Amino acid sequence: MRSLGIGIIGAGRVGGALASVLSHRGWRIVGVFDLDEARAREAARAISCGVFESAERLADRSEILFLTVPDDALVGLCEDLGDYGDFRARFLFNTSGILPAKVMHLAGLDRSVYSIHPFGGIAGFREGENPFSGLFFGCEGDEPSRELAAKIVSDLEGISVEIDWSKKTAYHLAASLVANHGFALFEVCTDLLRLSGIPADSAAEMTVNIAKRAISNFEKLGFKDGLTGPVVRRDFTTIAQHIAIAGETGNLELYLAGLNKINRLLAEKKKD
Repeated sequence: MRSLGIGIIGAGRVGGALASVLSHRGWRIVGVFDLDEARAREAARAISCGVFESAERLADRSEILFLTVPDDALVGLCEDLGDYGDFRARFLFNTSGILPAKVMHLAGLDRSVYSIHPFGGIAGFREGENPFSGLFFGCEGDEPSRELAAKIVSDLEGISVEIDWSKKTAYHLAASLVANHGFALFEVCTDLLRLSGIPADSAAEMTVNIAKRAISNFEKLGFKDGLTGPVVRRDFTTIAQHIAIAGETGNLELYLAGLNKINRLLAEKKKD
């Protein structure tokens, strides 16, 4: 499988990291294309592959084509490839967390398409590192590409999980709530600790520490038994004080949304 030539369209965080890690795992990277030529050259320089002047030329030279572009550009790219006509690549992959693999059939119904989405943020990448190691990958697509996709994910040191393409938006919302909205919670926590007189570096360290403890409790005990705090104790005096300071610091809407959701989940768990 590794002898199949891979082309990367989109040399951003994910595309650049994919090209580097797969190259180091023995896959043959034909080249990269990006509308930002400087970014394409940077990615290509790291693994000594070619920089192509167009997506269509790269598709002509590759057996496997990774479309690692933003979601709002993916459909248009596939339509452009379809308009171009016949090209060499027979396996098309995307890394979208929202769009299903089948949108790539716009590039040609005779192609086998598959989607492998890393369930975790790729915030930074340095040559020699593998930002995909240990990540789950949400996978779905055509059967002929399944074995190839599994090999690629395995070589990325990831874990393949099959998802329902028709419910993919729910899958991605789950990722965003933790990986994106969680960042907002971390920042609010850090700000409140600083407000209480704790130095910024200690506040950040304490935020990470309590977040890790909460995750550990959830992992070991689940939601109902792992949850702690005034909501569980029904400590209404403390909750009232929380509401007051949340209002003063601009966090009232956030606090009440979380409080209401916790109460609804506890009520549902009680019925089980």
